[in-house]
Amino acid sequence: MNASAESTVRDYYEVLRRGEPLYPYFAERDDVVKFGIGERLTGYDEVAEGLREQSRTTEDWTVDSRRLVVVERDDCAWFSDDVGMAWRDVEAGEGVSIRGLEL
Repeated sequence: MNASAESTVRDYYEVLRRGEPLYPYFAERDDVVKFGIGERLTGYDEVAEGLREQSRTTEDWTVDSRRLVVVERDDCAWFSDDVGMAWRDVEAGEGVSIRGLEL
């Protein structure tokens, strides 16, 4: 049985909080694209490497989902959310936070 799109988004947030690998949530395709804060990663290999680097250089993530809306139609889904995020930058030794980020 496939997980619902909403449970997949919520699982992704939880995996991020725990500092576990995120790349399994992305399609292993050359045309997959991930937009981050100040970055655009293209192709699965680049996405996976970028997420490994994120895991290596950050910790103590909090993800505050305030308004998750998920729509599923047949084999397609999309979502939006009002998200607050905070984490610790290991290299800089300081916390970073972003509030009201629309995903």
